Amino acid sequence: MAPQPLVIQLTKNAAPMANVPVTFAVTDGNGLITSDPTGATGWASTLALQTGSDGRAAIRFKLPLAEGANQITA
Repeated sequence: MAPQPLVIQLTKNAAPMANVPVTFAVTDGNGLITSDPTGATGWASTLALQTGSDGRAAIRFKLPLAEGANQITA
């Protein structure tokens, strides 16, 4: 698992955008993502989340065993 979460932040006119749907997807490679901060459960290749009151949404990323490029989109 990556040591730090991957975080996006949505803003409009510099203000956080809360409760906006965001879909994260592994679009290249065989890595997995989860919204569980501990990484204990919920691993998938696609996750649908909503931004928090700060406009942020975060996921954890687990690299596959095989080497190669990995890409995640939101």
